[in-house]
Amino acid sequence: TQSVTINNVQPFHEYTVNFLAFVMWDPTQMYNHLTNNWGDVPKDIPFDARGPKSWEFMKATLQTWLENNPKTDVVRFTTFFYHFTLFFNDMKKDKFVDWFGYGASVSPAALKAFEIEHGYRLLAEDFIQAGTYNSTFNEPTQRYLDYIDFQQRFVASRAKELVDMVHAHGKEAMMFLGDNWIGTEPYGEHFASIGLDAVVGSVGGGASLRVIADIPHVKYTEGRFLPYFFP
Repeated sequence: TQSVTINNVQPFHEYTVNFLAFVMWDPTQMYNHLTNNWGDVPKDIPFDARGPKSWEFMKATLQTWLENNPKTDVVRFTTFFYHFTLFFNDMKKDKFVDWFGYGASVSPAALKAFEIEHGYRLLAEDFIQAGTYNSTFNEPTQRYLDYIDFQQRFVASRAKELVDMVHAHGKEAMMFLGDNWIGTEPYGEHFASIGLDAVVGSVGGGASLRVIADIPHVKYTEGRFLPYFFP
């Protein structure tokens, strides 16, 4: 019946129900629909690199593109593979934004793989904070930290496969530090293994400029000053 009954409640106490939901729209495209009035443009369903068919589709599509674009010297990925946590409301405003959040990377396949590797099962409660959206600016629990590292290792290994394909065609591989960057963590311990040549990011201020400029394990970085795409 899609209803929940809570028994033995106490007056003036708040109660919450935690659940996992499937994101039907890519968050950036959702932003475009709301902000730029895209109207009848079909919605994009996010791909999950853990899905065998999705992963094979990603590789096949990249391979075809590389073969059909021999004159392109640099391939920019935007990015690998999970969007930062981002929700909009019906007033075209940010409902919740966590640039470092791993909430949108959660899937049944990821939860099952995590349980096999770590020996314990994550719950919906592990991705929120006592009934509210979980911000990574809060001190993360050990369970959440375990999940972050788990996803970072997965993203790095799969991203390396795509970067190796680019290098095999004599091209450089660049990553956009934005949108679907969750799991890449340029200052994390797994980033170097991806083998990227460069990183490009949007400069919103001095802090973001420093973040981009100091990224290790790449040949060069590029900063794009806002607004570079939307007014």
